[in-house]
Amino acid sequence: SKLKESEEKYHKIIESASDAIFIADVETGIIIDENKKAGDLIGLPREKIIGMHQTELHPEEEREVYSKLFKEQAQKGGIITDVFVACRDGRKIPVEISASVTEIAGKMIIQGIFRDVSDRKVAEERVKEAMDVRAKFISMVSHEMRTPLTAIKEGLNLVVDGSAGEIN
Repeated sequence: SKLKESEEKYHKIIESASDAIFIADVETGIIIDENKKAGDLIGLPREKIIGMHQTELHPEEEREVYSKLFKEQAQKGGIITDVFVACRDGRKIPVEISASVTEIAGKMIIQGIFRDVSDRKVAEERVKEAMDVRAKFISMVSHEMRTPLTAIKEGLNLVVDGSAGEIN
């Protein structure tokens, strides 16, 4: 049937997405659906994820903050950066979440597309380290050159004002 074809098409699209997708009930915050990448991201099978509260995706010590963010996003959707998900192996993975809210069968749901930004964070850290090394190098070279240049300048001042006596 057309309905079955449509369901299958959208299921395949969500399952083949390169980012993790979590779908939660706006009112309760309970996760009602997800894709394979979502399970891969946090290290849990589908049956454990469905029924979890959305705050359980995040590190325990930050759940209150994420609960507030969820409520804000449930009003308007949008992109959240500098967020972490808690993996079952104890790692904290930095993600960027693109949230959108819609109504399905009279129920407001929020879809969160979670993009793992670990590689981007590593690259940003490397750039920052390189800039720090560059700044230290410039400071050191500047200091090392300033010392002999100061002596040369003072010597030239003595010659110019005649304090050094006659120069042949």
